[in-house]
Amino acid sequence: MNSLKMATADPKRNRGSRIISKKISSEPKLIVEGNLEMKILRKRWNRVPISVELPEFEPNSKKGVINDFNRRKKAEKNLFALVDMDYDFEQKMLPNDARIIDTSPLVTLPSHAFPTINSSTLMMEEISKIISQTFENSELIDECENIVYLARSLTILKLFKGRMKIHSPFGDFSWKDINFTEVKNLEFLYHIIELELGSTYLNGFDTFMKDNKRNVDNCGINDHMLFHSLKMCFCNIFDNNMNDNIFRIFEKDVFERRIIAKISTITNDLIHDIKQKILSY
Repeated sequence: MNSLKMATADPKRNRGSRIISKKISSEPKLIVEGNLEMKILRKRWNRVPISVELPEFEPNSKKGVINDFNRRKKAEKNLFALVDMDYDFEQKMLPNDARIIDTSPLVTLPSHAFPTINSSTLMMEEISKIISQTFENSELIDECENIVYLARSLTILKLFKGRMKIHSPFGDFSWKDINFTEVKNLEFLYHIIELELGSTYLNGFDTFMKDNKRNVDNCGINDHMLFHSLKMCFCNIFDNNMNDNIFRIFEKDVFERRIIAKISTITNDLIHDIKQKILSY
């Protein structure tokens, strides 16, 4: 990110600019959760008069976006907010304000770059080829389908943990612990749930799936879970003790760039609708 983009991404700088500059104050503003969302929309709306920024406090969280919006909404009538849908299928977590938008029916904004299993697999094949060329090893390419189906299961697991307020971190099992024999069947999803949470929550997960089947079927794949799945496979093939700096480089320079490139070129109703809603408000 160049110095100008870094400056315009700084929430404190933006707050000062809103006070000083009438032009900046009159421009519609959209608060988003994280840097990837900001990069996507800034690239897509390169010539659109909408300022995209991060929350001043608690970035990378829905809570941070909503709190920042609530703090500023009375003084800034042209302020909007975009948050991930996550497990909030009924939008119960959102304040009753038309200026707050979520990414439904998909879990995150980046998920719109790969809304289906097929599109996710194609993107993962592109990413895997780049990584495999770097390390001169093609095993990762052969695991693309497994990476995507694991990411899909982890996405649903994340939704369930959020709904049940289970705060344990991901990663208590490794790639070697997973049985990939029937990745396309429902049994694989339950296999992942049991690996992560044990058998204690299986009945609760049954209820969650029955109550939210339509939403879960159409929610896509969380971009964080897709990268997490890729990282698990990468560690298994190459080196379990690989330095985290390497993964951060791949996340920014390969994974995120591919998502930005995809979503910047495809027709996307959500991004179009958000733009129209903001400009016509």
